[in-house]
Amino acid sequence: MRTDEGPLASSTFLALLGISLLALLLRVVSLGGRVMHWDEGRVGYWILRYQETGIHSYRPIVHGPFLPIVNDYLFAVIPASDFAARLPVAVVGGLLPLDAWLFRDYLDDDEVVALGALFALNPLLVYYSRFMRND
Repeated sequence: MRTDEGPLASSTFLALLGISLLALLLRVVSLGGRVMHWDEGRVGYWILRYQETGIHSYRPIVHGPFLPIVNDYLFAVIPASDFAARLPVAVVGGLLPLDAWLFRDYLDDDEVVALGALFALNPLLVYYSRFMRND
């Protein structure tokens, strides 16, 4: 039975926060430990060209503008690296378990937590959250 406590006091929400911290850790550990895949390298090249020239050619059939724009700001703060380029993707993927909270009106509390755990631990979601390719 659900009480009328605020979301920050809810044990379900706190469990989702903990799961999201675990998901962030899974995605950030050794994030720059491997060289870029050829597709990551292609997107990385476009990001560096955008950072250098300020010109971005949007090709919707290939990739959207999110990564070049976000990484342009990020590379102004920390040096460009494999880790830094993948960081925005890892953060978005690591926060994905919090999306389970949106289903709290349709699922029991245990099911909301299980959905958050699925978002955090699904091997495909973990892989694509550590791969700077699509946006």
